[in-house]
Amino acid sequence: MLTSLKLSLRRAGFGLGGAVLMVIGAAFLTIAAWLALAEAQSPQFAALVLGCVYFGVGALVVALGTRRPRRVVPKSSASGLSAAFAQGFGAGAATRTAMNRPKPGTTPPV
Repeated sequence: MLTSLKLSLRRAGFGLGGAVLMVIGAAFLTIAAWLALAEAQSPQFAALVLGCVYFGVGALVVALGTRRPRRVVPKSSASGLSAAFAQGFGAGAATRTAMNRPKPGTTPPV
């Protein structure tokens, strides 16, 4: 149990460290894109492009985060279907036999 806890903490630490480094990298990439777009066009154009990119990525993340997982429908097998048919057939035969049996205390018809 203790090794499982250590492993979980280690994974969480590496995951958090990786996320922080990715945020720093995204900040530098944003600055580089801003400088390139502002020099090529104008600062307003750079703001528009970067805003659209971040909005689009954010919308994708929200869409992926809110979708429901697929349900796996088990395939019906022929053996299961035939077993269910045989069980139903047996129940019907037992019911018919019970209905045709004379009730206790009565004489069977001749």
